Amino acid sequence: MEMQAQYAATLRAEFKSFLSDNLQSLNETTTFHLISSHGRVPELLYYAGLVKDYERVLTHYMQLGKWETALATLRDVRCCPCVPGCLCPGTHPLLAAHSPLGYLGLFAGA
Repeated sequence: MEMQAQYAATLRAEFKSFLSDNLQSLNETTTFHLISSHGRVPELLYYAGLVKDYERVLTHYMQLGKWETALATLRDVRCCPCVPGCLCPGTHPLLAAHSPLGYLGLFAGA
């Protein structure tokens, strides 16, 4: 059983390496579809981070009610508020409602 777990971990690591090594060659839409159709959520979130689709990552954690993890993701993403589509603390009222102190902390750290 332990050998199977090691093998699975090796395969996941190789797949992540494949994604990062071939990032420029992969079609984003197709890659998201293939990963999600196989239910590979950790790999999907990894790929979303590679292509800077942080909104997908935030949405995932918010749907699961993992508010602190969503806040940590938002905290880690640095961007300019004048960039369209930028992840800014003011654009996520759900986070403010479910984790008000953590949400306010985003402003204090800005």
